[in-house]
Amino acid sequence: TPDIRFGAVFYRDRTDEEMVRAVPLSRDLAAVRAEIQGVQAQGGGDWPEHVGIGLHKALEMDWSHSQDGGVRLLYLVGDAPAQHYGDGYEVGDAVKMAQSMGVKIHVVAFDG
Repeated sequence: TPDIRFGAVFYRDRTDEEMVRAVPLSRDLAAVRAEIQGVQAQGGGDWPEHVGIGLHKALEMDWSHSQDGGVRLLYLVGDAPAQHYGDGYEVGDAVKMAQSMGVKIHVVAFDG
């Protein structure tokens, strides 16, 4: 039986009240789904978001359950381009980290 886990990271921008919130990888799909359904768009004021911190926080989760040949997938769902701050959470660095961890990133973009 496959050991499938789901998680979520919600990210916004530095000027928003809650910039990032993570729901750890879990077998409890219903709990993760409830967290996703409870998210409401708010804040903003500018269009770009801090995509880099969202990616980094997702990669910082505990992926050890899949270290022995498991498939590691990350879906980035966004409606705005990345804002670059030079704060150590750059998108390019996250992509390199994902490659070294064997995590495949898939991007789903919406026009907000």
